[in-house]
This record gives sequence, structure tokens and C-alpha cells, in this order.
Amino acid sequence: MQNTKTFKDRYAPLFIKVCNFLGGGWRVDMLEMNNEHQIKLTAPNLRRYAISARQEKGRIVLSGHLEYRYYPYGEAAQCTVSLDRSPAAIANDIRRKILPGSAEQIAAASDYHQEQQAKKQHTMILKNMMAQQVTLTNHHNALTGFYNGRGIRGAVTEIGGGYGLMFDGLDTDQLIKIVGFISTL
Repeated sequence: MQNTKTFKDRYAPLFIKVCNFLGGGWRVDMLEMNNEHQIKLTAPNLRRYAISARQEKGRIVLSGHLEYRYYPYGEAAQCTVSLDRSPAAIANDIRRKILPGSAEQIAAASDYHQEQQAKKQHTMILKNMMAQQVTLTNHHNALTGFYNGRGIRGAVTEIGGGYGLMFDGLDTDQLIKIVGFISTL
């Protein structure tokens, strides 16, 4: 039986040395043991930012990126290095080619999450205000559904920067009243 080493087995010691040259708390993430063909480097001062190393076409591909599940819109900074490159040279390449864009990506992700939190809070306030007038229900592909207790059901959808409103169960008089009210807005 042949004993073949994986990329992680062969190059983990090299990247431990690379982390020492990088300083600033960089370390090889030993928790990422499920992928034997990749080594992940992390630093405590760059939360959710990682540098992945893998072998491709006889070279080591280094890719700096935010975790996809945290911010799927980030772009990866990449460079390749020779398999026999020294740890100090790899650390210098990482500093020059990958790390310069990391702060901007982290700031963009932070802004994105703040916007998402504000939007979530706005939606919660809107639903609470609506719940004082009608009973809210779940509705497929809508912000919320509603029921007024007298046979009128509907749904509120988000369209662009505004909202859409759909009614079910209106009789002719109710329809005319609603259209009349809308015409005064």
C-alpha cells in the first residue's frame, strides 16, 4: 500500500513558518481539517478574512477572501507561488499582493451587514404597525399577508424601493371605497 501525503500534510509546516513571518497573530487554521487539499490561514485582527492555499498545476495558489457565508459579494485577491518558494518570500507576496485589499473588503462587508440589519429592523417596525390594524399572516413571495376579520385578505410585497398591495375578497362597494381612498393619496 502506497503512503501518499496530501497537500495539507506536505505543506502545513511551510505555512506555519509563513504565518510566523507574517506576524500579527497569523496562524494555520487547524479546525479546517475536512479539506485535505487546502490550507487556511487566519488572523485575529482580520475577522472572517482568510487566505487559502492549494496546489494547482504545479504551483501554490494563494487566495485572500472573506468567508462566503458572511459576505458572498467579495472578490478574492489571488497570486501563485512556486512549490519550492521560501516561507519569507511567500509571506512577502501575501503582504504585497493579497493583504492590501483586505481592509476594504472587511469594511464593505460591515457596511452590507449594517444595511441588512437596518432593513430588517425597518421591516419589523412596519409589521408591528400593520399588526395594530389587521391580523398578519404568512403569504408566499410577500413581505406579509393580512386578514381584517371581515373576509378581506391581502398581501404586501416589496417592489423596488416601495411596496405593493394586493387584496382578495373585496365586493364592489369595498373596491370602490379603496380606489377612492387611493385617489386621495
